[in-house]
Amino acid sequence: MFDEKVTESKETINKHDTQLTLYKTKIDKLVTKTDSLEEQVNSNTENLSECSTKVNSMMNLKQKIDTFENQLRIDENYIEKYLPLYTQIQIADSIHSNLSGPSKKKHALYEQKKFQELIDNLRKENIPTNLARKIDRIFDAIDPTIKKYSEEYLGSKKSPLKSESKKYESL
Repeated sequence: MFDEKVTESKETINKHDTQLTLYKTKIDKLVTKTDSLEEQVNSNTENLSECSTKVNSMMNLKQKIDTFENQLRIDENYIEKYLPLYTQIQIADSIHSNLSGPSKKKHALYEQKKFQELIDNLRKENIPTNLARKIDRIFDAIDPTIKKYSEEYLGSKKSPLKSESKKYESL
């Protein structure tokens, strides 16, 4: 009877030992899977970090492009709208100094009309502050000549630029 009990106990121990071995194998497999998953998580974290860095670089690049596009629009606007006014006064001054008599008056009338068109075109614009400073410099440069034409040939002492220049100074 004692032997029977010992044999029965040995069988139970063997069963348990077999189950223990199976559990150890399962645990080892789970540990291996866990290690593999940890490696994947670390790799994904690194990839996410790289992606985040690239996205930040792209955002900075987009911001620089937007800034460049804005500056380009300002420069294009200046070239398209304000530079012709400055060029027109230089041409007008040259022509005016070489004309005499009725031709000067005819030229002064044409210039007044032409300047008014250019100025009206400017008044339609929404002008950024840095561009307004450039316009003020142009108006300051050409205002004496326009005033001279207006007084000398058209009898007007008021320059069409003065009210416009003050408008820009307040920006």
